[in-house]
Amino acid sequence: MIQEYIPGDGYGVFALLNQGEPRAIFMHRRIREYPITGGPSTMAESIYDPKLEELGLRMLKTLNWHGVAMVEFKKDRRDGEFKLMEINPKFWGSLDLAIASGVDFPYLAVKMAVEGDIEPDFRYKTGVKFRWLFPEDILHLLANPMSIKDFIVDFFDRETKYNLLISDMIPNLLQIAETIFFVGRSIKNKKLRYPYGKPEISI
Repeated sequence: MIQEYIPGDGYGVFALLNQGEPRAIFMHRRIREYPITGGPSTMAESIYDPKLEELGLRMLKTLNWHGVAMVEFKKDRRDGEFKLMEINPKFWGSLDLAIASGVDFPYLAVKMAVEGDIEPDFRYKTGVKFRWLFPEDILHLLANPMSIKDFIVDFFDRETKYNLLISDMIPNLLQIAETIFFVGRSIKNKKLRYPYGKPEISI
């Protein structure tokens, strides 16, 4: 399969709908991702963009969507337009950021299922950042060493949240072990920078 590679940042519109009618929405911008050619967020920020909202909800309303969905775009740096990547019909990997920003999609989805409907609420906090340090952001750094300045500076940003819990460190210890294993395997197979192949365009 041959696909056009769209250079630019990744954006997402996340929504909970009841038979095509929005009940909750959220939007984010990917700050870093792995693979660096395009993949899950390693750090992302909550945003609001009316154009992004209009594009995402127009598709979901047309499909009479019921339940949660993520509509993923890339903002093409060549023309500044949002280009559709996919519609993800499930909870997404960056769900932590939505919850940290004030939109608890799992709770709202259960509440809607039990009660039949919920009151629409489109409020959330923008400017919140969430960082998935192990293994995702470590892998991004190793694949793109030029990002080391931002990688270090982000530790001092008070708006940045983490999936690290001092009160429950066992999952994080397992993540560190997973990171070491994944990095070693990727270096051995020479797939750390481009695990799924290098696109025919400079990154």
